[in-house]
Amino acid sequence: YGYRKGDKIMTMPFYRWRHGPVMETNRMLDFYVDADGKGFFVINILSGLAFTKDGRLMLDKNRRVVMQNGGFPVLGENGEIYLPEGDEIHVTTTGLIMVDGEPVDRFKIVVFDNYNDMQNLETINGSVFYLKKEIATLAGPEHYKVRQGFIEQNNVLKALIGDMKFALKGYEYGAKTAKTVAKLLGDLSGLASP
Repeated sequence: YGYRKGDKIMTMPFYRWRHGPVMETNRMLDFYVDADGKGFFVINILSGLAFTKDGRLMLDKNRRVVMQNGGFPVLGENGEIYLPEGDEIHVTTTGLIMVDGEPVDRFKIVVFDNYNDMQNLETINGSVFYLKKEIATLAGPEHYKVRQGFIEQNNVLKALIGDMKFALKGYEYGAKTAKTVAKLLGDLSGLASP
């Protein structure tokens, strides 16, 4: 959005933190943080901690959990997450990661307190965000649920579909108004003819 600062007009990005469509993938390393649009995985980037909603994860050659997009390490409560060899990876709704039934770590999840404060997040690439200043967060797994085998898709498509419905309604009302005006003009011209 734009704002005036003295005699200059400044611009500042504004994010709409609404949900994207949730898609079931059934992949063992796909995750969705269900937290009313305010929940993020915590990741490690070169300059420090960052946040993402992109739950498409994979294991690198050292069996470290990383993002598919960019290879950034995903953090657990104990730091970077390394998974031992095993057949089954299961993650509970509280983010507890288990391999073959044995607990390994818990995803470090951040849930921001409100959407207005989330405007202080700055993006690196559209899916990785960092904080410009500290903001309030909600602590504890009672504020989120981790869904394994699901991902949250980009919310831009959802926004466009919503905006398209709004535009279609506007077009329909405009068309009805034009028809009414044309009918009235026809009626008026009929009255003026002898």
